[in-house]
Amino acid sequence: MKKAFSNNNVFLENIPQKENVNYSTLEKKYLNVMVLNRVIWCVITLIAIIAIPILRDENFSIYIYLSSLFIWLIIFTFTGFSFKKKKYVFREHDLIYSSGVIFTKSILIPYNRIQHLAVHQGVFSRIYNLASIQFYTAGGSSSDISIKGLSKEDADRWKEFVSEKIKKLKQEILSKLSQPIIDKFSNPQRQSKLGMVVIFFEKVINIIRKYLVFLIIPLFNDGFDLVYIGLVTSLIFVITAVITYIEFKYFTFKFDFSKNDFIIKKGFFKKTKLSVPLNKIQQINLNQNFVHKILNLYEVQMETAGSDSKEVNIKAIEKNTAIEIKDFTDSLKEKVKINKVEEKVENHKLEIDFFTLIKTGLTSRYFETLGFIIALFFGLLEYLDALSINYIPSFSSFIKNGDFGFIAVLFYVILIIFGVLGSNLITTLVKYYKFFTLKTNNNLTISYGLLSTKTTMMSPNKVQIFSYTQNWLQKKIDLCNILIFQASSEMNMSEKSNEGSKIRIPGANKNDRDKIFDLIYKSSIKEELIVKPNIRKFVLNFSFFGLFLSAIFFTIQYYLSLVDSYNYIIFQTVYLILVTFISWRMYKNNFLFISDNFIRIQSGFWDISTKIIEIHKIQSIKVYQDIWYKRLNLADLNISTAGGEIRFNFMNDNIIKKLVDTLAYKVEVSKKNWM
Repeated sequence: MKKAFSNNNVFLENIPQKENVNYSTLEKKYLNVMVLNRVIWCVITLIAIIAIPILRDENFSIYIYLSSLFIWLIIFTFTGFSFKKKKYVFREHDLIYSSGVIFTKSILIPYNRIQHLAVHQGVFSRIYNLASIQFYTAGGSSSDISIKGLSKEDADRWKEFVSEKIKKLKQEILSKLSQPIIDKFSNPQRQSKLGMVVIFFEKVINIIRKYLVFLIIPLFNDGFDLVYIGLVTSLIFVITAVITYIEFKYFTFKFDFSKNDFIIKKGFFKKTKLSVPLNKIQQINLNQNFVHKILNLYEVQMETAGSDSKEVNIKAIEKNTAIEIKDFTDSLKEKVKINKVEEKVENHKLEIDFFTLIKTGLTSRYFETLGFIIALFFGLLEYLDALSINYIPSFSSFIKNGDFGFIAVLFYVILIIFGVLGSNLITTLVKYYKFFTLKTNNNLTISYGLLSTKTTMMSPNKVQIFSYTQNWLQKKIDLCNILIFQASSEMNMSEKSNEGSKIRIPGANKNDRDKIFDLIYKSSIKEELIVKPNIRKFVLNFSFFGLFLSAIFFTIQYYLSLVDSYNYIIFQTVYLILVTFISWRMYKNNFLFISDNFIRIQSGFWDISTKIIEIHKIQSIKVYQDIWYKRLNLADLNISTAGGEIRFNFMNDNIIKKLVDTLAYKVEVSKKNWM
């Protein structure tokens, strides 16, 4: 008999409120453990303070001891306050951990977002029969919770309690495969023999990249011996070829269909066995560089999710084998029979033409490319230094005698702008040449590249964050750059997350963006609640970047007189106007939008970025409140997913509390899979 469907109203007063829960404190004996750890640190510091003057034959300074004593006093006082602020609570559907004296942090994790958990005991914890329990999520280390200072019995009981919760939430993976596939991939498979050529060239290129300086230096020496260089190069090639053969010979892969694991064995001196559960594989990439294209081979990369997951990289296999791996792996994950042939239906295809790529290249990534050019400049200086080329006198002469007038600086700025635009245009055309996205069955296939072709099959279920950026110029010509974050195994919860988990779609118009969004989420964003940050966001940015840095510039100019007073006044005025404009734009363009199923954050001053996440894919919710925030009733909200974080600062604390309760409730009652 089917269960009757219900869709009753839900009211905020019926949702459990985070601030009203009864927290549990840590065992009082844990304060002894904390003190012992601090004592050990202080003893080590004291030994160093005594030993360093003796070893250097210097006089003892009473001020060093007094300063150290003062610091130790602060540390032990802070330890006592810190212990009192640590508290936790296990609820029916989630757990909350709060800590912090000056910076208060509360982390909420629903049980259905916990990947695994572990109980740990240190040396001092064993003495006092204490333990810590750590909960791992796919959101990475910053969204994990470690509760220290529990009794060993309580830690084991809580571990058993949460483990039972997780077991009830997990679903078994079904696998029904055709016999030919089982027979083929149950046995160890090797890479293509032609793949040795790919591996060899890859190693040679890596050697050139790492040791280019050492290869160039002999060319500038008077005693340059061509025969000697040729012999050394030949020896390097022979050793590289031997290593390539060993890697090829001792690299195998297969599937363990009884456990639904992908297994790789590799290594001769150091043998490694890699086992990756199929339900953790969130993306499969089929790549081709220039050598792959010549030999008609493919590189297979499997991106996984979770803090203990491993990345799989098969360098060179035949096209048919690569497609078979991709197809039946997706079938296993989607619980579909592999021997059932499905017709691939093209629902939507997006192609980026050459002219659109030109427009995209000329209107994107200005600041990113500028940073790259600056890094390249300093890297070039390091190369010159390694080649024993003394560039310092010329550089110093340019700084002292160069023309830094307004017209000269304007010329330098225009030169940099042309360099940025040219670099953007070339890299965009080469990287995204013949870019297209294609929906086949329930996956999104993305392919692009001129010199190196990359083909990615992405499952919409794996998408964690849907992001797009658009500046003023792109808005006028209806262009935006889409960035899709998937679950990553190397998530450090910042924009610098694992590049393999990101899917970039350049030059999409509004209609294409809406179609891709609909393909991934199969729904649209409806009525939204809009939240603005406090005006102090603008005040703080202007005070630091405007007034504080201007004071530093003034001090440097006053003592060093780098430019004449007239030019300094012009530069300082222009700088303050720019900082004011940028700070105001960053405040004005910052919004938090909340709907029934989505959270959307908009930010930026030139490239306006919009990040969207589905509420049921939230891994953890964190609230940060500095000690000076409390008086102003402000806090920062941080929401973690398996693909990254979104953060909204200077938010009203009362609104945050209500929002956290609502989001936690929606995540905990949701029956949807987050990946």
